[in-house]
Amino acid sequence: ENHAPYANAGEDFSVTAASDGVPGACEYVTVVGLVQDIDCDDIEAFTYNWDILGDGSHSSTEEVSVCAGDEGTTITLTVCDDYGLCDTDDIVVTVEDEDNSSPVCSSGDDIEVQLEHDGIPGCNGIEINLSGSCTDDWDENIEYDWQQTGGNAVSLSGTQGDTFNVTLCPGEYCFILLGTDDFGAVGTDEICVIIGEEPNETPVVDLNSLNGTYYAEVDHDGDSETGSATFNLSAEGLYLDPEGDIISFSWTESSGSDVLCSSDQCEVNANVGESCYSFEVVDNYGASASDIVCVNVFEPNTSPTAVTEFSYTDIPHNGIPNEGTGSATFYSCESFDVDISFNNNLTDALTHAWEYEGNVVSDECSFELNNLSEGSYSYLLTVSDPYGAVSTETVSFTISEPNELPVADAGEDQEFTLPNNCDLEDDFVTYTLDASGSYDPEGDIISAYNWVENSEIICSDDDCTVEANTGTNLYEL
Repeated sequence: ENHAPYANAGEDFSVTAASDGVPGACEYVTVVGLVQDIDCDDIEAFTYNWDILGDGSHSSTEEVSVCAGDEGTTITLTVCDDYGLCDTDDIVVTVEDEDNSSPVCSSGDDIEVQLEHDGIPGCNGIEINLSGSCTDDWDENIEYDWQQTGGNAVSLSGTQGDTFNVTLCPGEYCFILLGTDDFGAVGTDEICVIIGEEPNETPVVDLNSLNGTYYAEVDHDGDSETGSATFNLSAEGLYLDPEGDIISFSWTESSGSDVLCSSDQCEVNANVGESCYSFEVVDNYGASASDIVCVNVFEPNTSPTAVTEFSYTDIPHNGIPNEGTGSATFYSCESFDVDISFNNNLTDALTHAWEYEGNVVSDECSFELNNLSEGSYSYLLTVSDPYGAVSTETVSFTISEPNELPVADAGEDQEFTLPNNCDLEDDFVTYTLDASGSYDPEGDIISAYNWVENSEIICSDDDCTVEANTGTNLYEL
């Protein structure tokens, strides 16, 4: 009986390709096959066949040299004895690429560029050249590519080389240079470009030299709402743009926004008083400057003269205190104004305001106030003309109820002689003081009597009994 031989192509193994900078190169290796035969046949008489990737016979001996690929090469050994029995075995040989470092790339230093003023607003763009390089240990062929990594997206073309041009507007942009060697290793470097805004200087306006030059006087017409004068405002030569840019103009009232004129000259009609106008210049970049000029229209006017007359009546006497009222009559119709209107020869119309304690009580030039209680009063008259000029006068008076003093009558002086009774302790006389002769000229009720001796009140009745001692006794009513 004959048994098939046993083929052994060896263990799978790998090798590293020699360093030559060429990726995917073959590496020649030697594989040695082993064979065993339990029948102890002469193995030298056996036949051998090495088949690489199924492409046929490569060797008929027990050794073979092959070019193995980097993904692994399968080699099949077939051994047959001289009876025709065969056995096979596979071995996989892997050739790994040589060690390779990524390229080292440089895209240059960051770039900062300031746009120049060209008098044309907007982005006209500036062309920037980006140039870089990559180095490799083997001086291999390197493929370049540029890509944008930051900033507003821009259109790129011609980026497949170590240098390219790109047109940029103001802003910050970043780009990356990629260098790829033959092994597919990639090196990178980033560069950022800052494009500064186009500088622009603000125009200048200075109208100070015009202030005080626009003045007009109009005739007095008695109406503050009328009267005006026309002025030709001119800012010629009083403005400039440092860079000579195109400038637009506008005149407006300083308190408004409506454009009156769109050149450096403007004709305006101003009312009496001060009117101010703003002149603005704007360059074609939108930068602006402005200044104000004021015109004055004067209408002569003299303040009026306030003339007052007044009378008042006191409270009638009625014998009852704090009862009744008085009255007062006020008159300012003789107040006058010396201004005469040129168009009708009339003096200015005046307004009158009578105030008491800050409150207007009448706007008539003649009026009467009744029911005035007892007290002091002060009224302020303000006379105004149509232009707001004023004149003032104050009248003061006191409302009271007239009252005459009562007449005190203590009676006639009396003289008494005491009898001689040799008793000094009873040297007095009893006497009744009598005020019944007192009276009030207006018939008012006498409400109080006081009898006073030695500065002390001794009695508060109209009659009073007293003991008069020897000597002079004085009693005051």
